[in-house]
Amino acid sequence: DPVYAQWRERKEGIYATNGSVLGIVMRSSTRTDADPPDLYIFGVPGYFRGYEVGYAAKAVSPKDCFTWAVLKGHTDNTSGHVTLRSADPFERPEIHFRYFEESAQPDADDVRSVVDGVKFVQRIHERLGKDVEIAEHIAPAPGEDLETFVRNNAWGHHASCTCRIGADGDDRAVLDKDFLVRGTTNLRVVDASNMPAVVSRNTNAATIMIGEQRADMILEDAS
Repeated sequence: DPVYAQWRERKEGIYATNGSVLGIVMRSSTRTDADPPDLYIFGVPGYFRGYEVGYAAKAVSPKDCFTWAVLKGHTDNTSGHVTLRSADPFERPEIHFRYFEESAQPDADDVRSVVDGVKFVQRIHERLGKDVEIAEHIAPAPGEDLETFVRNNAWGHHASCTCRIGADGDDRAVLDKDFLVRGTTNLRVVDASNMPAVVSRNTNAATIMIGEQRADMILEDAS
């Protein structure tokens, strides 16, 4: 891989960047000054509307688009669920994220947080418009109600916490302290589903840590 060699030797090339032009960490209006920032906003040169088959090629094919992504962290929404449809392990389970059902959020309003992020980006564009020609705002459309836009278009792919680890007295904890499924023998769950609460934003690093820790524990148990 010549590109990998370029990065190893000179820390240059496409492997030296994740593709983002910039990233911004900020606190939405739903948070207090004592709370950690809950929004991560990043901009990428390309057209990105979400993950689907062929999304990477679609993202880079137009050369005149720029996409802002607004990530909401520290969500208080715990209303989603995963439910088995039958005893057949090959039948797809019912998965319902229930992103914006605020009745389950006593401390914050996720919709308002994401709207804050969109408004922040719009202010950036207002300032850029003085020096840079912006031909069109694709989404949200000018004048579109932002709360409705967020409810209809926001999505997530960092699912977690559906098979949580917890103390013996926790009736919602599927796993014990050794990651074993209660009521079974030698059945462990080692992925983002065993988190007892959503991590701040991206789940990747935390999931890698969980996997490496559990691997060490399994090797120790086997010896």
